[in-house]
Amino acid sequence: MASPPVPFPTSGLVGQKTGKGYMRDLWIPNSFDYNVFEDKFWGDEIDTIYPTAKVSSGTVTFTEHNPHGFLEFKSGSSNDNYAGQGLGLHFTGDRGFLAEFLVKTPSAVTAFKFEVGMTDDDLTDAGVVTLKQAAPTVKANDAVVLVFDTDDDTTFSMVTVNGGGTAVENAAPASEVIQASTFYNIAIRCEPTDYAAVYMGVAGSGPMRRIGQQALALEGSVALTPWVFCQTRTGSERILELHKWRVTEPAY
Repeated sequence: MASPPVPFPTSGLVGQKTGKGYMRDLWIPNSFDYNVFEDKFWGDEIDTIYPTAKVSSGTVTFTEHNPHGFLEFKSGSSNDNYAGQGLGLHFTGDRGFLAEFLVKTPSAVTAFKFEVGMTDDDLTDAGVVTLKQAAPTVKANDAVVLVFDTDDDTTFSMVTVNGGGTAVENAAPASEVIQASTFYNIAIRCEPTDYAAVYMGVAGSGPMRRIGQQALALEGSVALTPWVFCQTRTGSERILELHKWRVTEPAY
């Protein structure tokens, strides 16, 4: 039995000339052959499906009647305070998935770290990646995340870890410099072969760019959750906004 293909990120494609491949990717979210989790944070409270946020003096805050709906990840104001939110361990690399996120960066991006991606971590510690560097240190055993961390540098990296092994950093080009108060589309795509890639781009600026890829990026049988995390690297609070997230996987 053949499984449906894992889709590619769609942000920005509507504005392009569409061919057969583009049309398939755009229509996949409407197909009954796929499971789709998506949340835009409407209503008067955060949905009770979510587990308790993982925080150290920070908060994950939903404000009723926020225009357009979003979560605020408030890091707290002491060095290395943090706030993170997952959903639940429902997705695997063996089936494949496309995880998509729309985030808005803080008004200041100095002394700041954030992570967006998929992880198996129980998240009792300060995020998936302790420090983004050429040889990253991580808490998770299996994860694929986009990381920005000024304790290392001022660009983005894809960090993966497979089965508790050595974490791997795929650094984005130095031209990928973060912008403050800016909407970013971020996507993590994993195939059943456990090949994974990270895409990102400023929202509204056209299709996302692939900034990292890794073969055998994770142990495919391990269950994963979508994950967003914000941390301060000095005594100044940073507030990351999550405006939307979605995970699409083949239904069989």
